[in-house]
Amino acid sequence: MSAFCSVSLDPPLVLVCVDERSETHAGFQASGLFGVSVLAEGQDDVSRLFARPGPEKFSQLRMSRGAHGVSLVPGALAHLECAARASHVAGDHVIYVGEILTLAVRAGRPLVYHRGAYRRLSGEAE
Repeated sequence: MSAFCSVSLDPPLVLVCVDERSETHAGFQASGLFGVSVLAEGQDDVSRLFARPGPEKFSQLRMSRGAHGVSLVPGALAHLECAARASHVAGDHVIYVGEILTLAVRAGRPLVYHRGAYRRLSGEAE
């Protein structure tokens, strides 16, 4: 996914942008569901793995399953399971708007990628 953001609080909606050539896009279309895992600081290796093209990344990491059967990254700070409510073609990507079905959050610091490198948030309490 190349973008993720909040859309609405009521109902709770988020959007994701997915390359229509990716194997993930085929899964979105087939199931109508998608998961978002907000990675934690120290999960750089997972971020790099999922930045690579190709389906083999899914066999290199044992994923967990959410209440709706969606694949989620173990150890992430947050897990969202969403039902696709709308899709919009935008160039070589598809923008999916999803309604949040389940949300799980744990304490920790997020993985931050900015200006070509992984970074730490400063001034944030542990």
